Amino acid sequence: MFASAFSGASGYCKLPNGVILQSAAISGIPAGGSLEVTYPIPFPNLMMFVIAAPAIAANGTTPISIAIDAASVTDPKKTIMIRNVSTVNNGGTRLFALGR
Repeated sequence: MFASAFSGASGYCKLPNGVILQSAAISGIPAGGSLEVTYPIPFPNLMMFVIAAPAIAANGTTPISIAIDAASVTDPKKTIMIRNVSTVNNGGTRLFALGR
């Protein structure tokens, strides 16, 4: 009925109406740093939105703030910029993206 491919926390699902759901597990991002993340598959037409949630601070206690920056990448249908706007290293992030 619909195509999907997941490997652990990363993968995608194509729905019959053309909507694509994607998720990714991202390694740590240093304090004040950024990481350009490639989606499991490119969105053919449009990236509609992205949500990122920090998994844990490297020190285990300090709150982490993550920012999404679609304006800093060449093609937001293929990649997204994730920024750690905190003062401590991020121990990992989970990403959810929706597009078509």
